[in-house]
Amino acid sequence: MYKKILTFAFFIILIVSITSVVYGAEIDENSVYYNKIGIQNNTDSNNLFLESKSFAIYNNSSLNKIQMISTSNSIFKSGTNIYLKVYTDKTIKSVLGRISGKNTYKFTETKSGFWYYNLKTKNFKTGNYKVNIKAIDSRNKVFKSSTHLTANNIPPKIYSVYTNVSSIRGGDPFKVYASADNSTKKIVASIRGQNHGFKKLNDTHWSIDIKLSYKEINTIIILVNAYDSIGNVAKRETFIESKPNFAYWNGSLLSNNKNKVSYPNPTNTYEKSINLLSKYATVYEGFAGNHYTLGITHRMDYGKKTKYAVTIAYKDPFVVYHELAHVLHWSWSEYKCDWYAYNKTAYWMK
Repeated sequence: MYKKILTFAFFIILIVSITSVVYGAEIDENSVYYNKIGIQNNTDSNNLFLESKSFAIYNNSSLNKIQMISTSNSIFKSGTNIYLKVYTDKTIKSVLGRISGKNTYKFTETKSGFWYYNLKTKNFKTGNYKVNIKAIDSRNKVFKSSTHLTANNIPPKIYSVYTNVSSIRGGDPFKVYASADNSTKKIVASIRGQNHGFKKLNDTHWSIDIKLSYKEINTIIILVNAYDSIGNVAKRETFIESKPNFAYWNGSLLSNNKNKVSYPNPTNTYEKSINLLSKYATVYEGFAGNHYTLGITHRMDYGKKTKYAVTIAYKDPFVVYHELAHVLHWSWSEYKCDWYAYNKTAYWMK
């Protein structure tokens, strides 16, 4: 029994000795390596290990000091300014951005914890763009990340634009219809400097009800603009004939398409002005004719009696008061009649 114990102890001592020799040999090999590169002690060896470990941390993508990149628009039309924001660690001292084939952009630091650059995209062609971001910290370590932008300069397609009638009497309502592809998000009709928004009927069809001033006459061009979600626009025109509300005039009072009018229960300024004029003359309303005029006052003398008949061209109080001035003061000039009408209405007829 005693011999077995001694034998077991001997083998344990032998194993420990062999292990120590191997470990010592490894230390000696490391010492030889460190001596070759000028490191003389274990302290320097440990420092080298720590530096190597630190380098690995800085290059670990999960610990990138570029925390986030955001853009005001990831899809845009050429000419749109893109606001780029880069969020970084506080140790970052400089941020640069570059798009292939474009310039390098230097970002500006803010007190809110991010860097920004206002990217101008004039002349960007339709396509995808990669924005490479480089951040440099206080130890001159470089960190990289990227984001993508897409330029889309392709406008929607307008298939057709048309009105429900080819002509109207000035001031009458009409409809405009448009058909466009499903990238269209908004359609606007521009008519003599005023914009009118369409209503969407389904994926491709739109319509709008238009009512212009009766003063808007002759050929009215309707410019239809179809916009997609990022501002690309397609344009197409149609037109409508707006015929003025005036009478045929051939030098006599008699005219076609005229109606004798009076308004016993006036509801607006025009009707009130007609009623006032009716005290002094027989009043007619004329309609679309061949010659442009605002109103016609005709004087008829029957011996010592003088009667007047007035045909109103435009349904406008200014016109009525102008003709009333003729009736009350037949010898007044056109300018004096206009001035009289201006004092009654506080505006000039255009």
